[in-house]
Amino acid sequence: MKKMFKSKKVLPAVLMSFVVFLACFSGILGEQAKASKAPTQHIQLNTLYVDLPYSSDKYDIQRSENAKEVEINVTEKESGNVVYTVGELKESKTIKPQDITTNGYETRTVYQDYKDGFVTARLYSVMSVYSSGSFGEISNVLETYWAPVSDGSWSLENTHANTISTTGKFPTQRVQITGTAVVDTVETQSGGVSLAVLGYNLGVNNHMRKAISQGFTFSYGR
Repeated sequence: MKKMFKSKKVLPAVLMSFVVFLACFSGILGEQAKASKAPTQHIQLNTLYVDLPYSSDKYDIQRSENAKEVEINVTEKESGNVVYTVGELKESKTIKPQDITTNGYETRTVYQDYKDGFVTARLYSVMSVYSSGSFGEISNVLETYWAPVSDGSWSLENTHANTISTTGKFPTQRVQITGTAVVDTVETQSGGVSLAVLGYNLGVNNHMRKAISQGFTFSYGR
């Protein structure tokens, strides 16, 4: 009977210790998750703003502007490599007669680049935006698509692209743009490095293939 009594005492104690361990472990994971989140910087392009999840202590954010576009390049300080490129075209088209000179609907085109060796692919989103004085909103999405930027013996296949409102409806102040594609090439190396090392797999007709994806968030105003 004593043995039975002891086992009843020990089992709850073991269970309690296990619960405490799980609670502590969950707390550690939660703190690690918080620490891994980089602060988001809200940067203006031309008309729209983009969210950049890069901390200024590790990355340089460079904004350039010319007659055709506004572009932002994020450079890693330690390596000097450009890790992120995003931009907005200045060219716009009025798609509805303006009530007054400061009011109207226009198209706005934004993009994000995917860069990997000899491949530079661009994910575009074309949106209809409305402005009236200091107020502005994204009224609709006209088109979202991929396009090759760099030259070479490669192509984009199985392309998918989408722009959605973060509130689930339009008009909205904020949209999320995502896209996936497959890079197909006859090349076997990039800069002297085997494409297999860079994540490519051998496909049909001895072509090298790699699945890629992009995602970014834009908003109208701060």
